[in-house]
Amino acid sequence: MKFAAAIAVFGAASADAFTLSTSTPKVARSSMKMSIEDAPGAGKYGLPGFPTFNPFNLEGEDDPKFKEYRLKELKNGRLAMLGVSGAAFNAAGIHLPGNINANFDLPFKGDGPSFADIGTPFSLDTFGPIPVTGWAQVFLFMALMDQFFYKQEDADECAQGITYGKPEDPEEYKDLRNKELNNGRLAMVSFLALAAHAGTGKYENWPYIF
Repeated sequence: MKFAAAIAVFGAASADAFTLSTSTPKVARSSMKMSIEDAPGAGKYGLPGFPTFNPFNLEGEDDPKFKEYRLKELKNGRLAMLGVSGAAFNAAGIHLPGNINANFDLPFKGDGPSFADIGTPFSLDTFGPIPVTGWAQVFLFMALMDQFFYKQEDADECAQGITYGKPEDPEEYKDLRNKELNNGRLAMVSFLALAAHAGTGKYENWPYIF
């Protein structure tokens, strides 16, 4: 869980930092033109009572640019959810055993600081002991997961290697997608709040919960 928080410190801002391909997302399977208001996470499915935020004048779900931005939003939301969860586990005193690996040496030596000493409390200082080579491992791991082992190019298709079932009922699928989008948005805002709180360096406890 400590690893999750470490990933999010530098990664939550953009999951596309590791984008190695400029391929265009697949075109939607349906030829029907869908309104942007009917898209998951938009209109009444996003923030009820408020107009849909559409500064790029996206036409709908069939718009390739919409699919590109939707995939980026999903990735960033998932990363933020992972980071906030990791920070919560750390604050609760739940850590991975042992020490991190300070370098790229194989087999792993565990010659870096202990997991229990990193990120508790959630502040910039407590992440300081992680060496540059340690952060390099974090970024390398993220790049491998995002661009090779579990690369996802279409927001409506499971990433390669992912085997969870996709609901056959379109309404059930849309409901689950709305929940994922909205939870991801909440997590991104939450992690920004955590980062801002940690940046002040004035408070030892993780805010709002403990």
